[in-house]
Amino acid sequence: MTQRKLIFQSLLLGAALAVLTMIVPYRYCRNGPARGYPFAAYCPVCEATQFSVGAGHLGYFHVLDVPRLLGNVLLWSGAAVGVLSFRARRNFA
Repeated sequence: MTQRKLIFQSLLLGAALAVLTMIVPYRYCRNGPARGYPFAAYCPVCEATQFSVGAGHLGYFHVLDVPRLLGNVLLWSGAAVGVLSFRARRNFA
């Protein structure tokens, strides 16, 4: 497997896993549930960073936190790199 193909597949798999973790809500704080694991990408306004997307002051109680979402994608992509490279080495050994 070439290096570019491995990186591309890992990024796609990482993004897919990050989106799948956004499906299931879990208890986060007393202001409401969050979505996205391990970093709460969709969370209550009180826990969001300044780079969040959403209008919390207009009555929305949850926002999409972009840095946490990117952190989830990078974390799951890193896990995918490990798994895919391990599988590639096992197949050629």
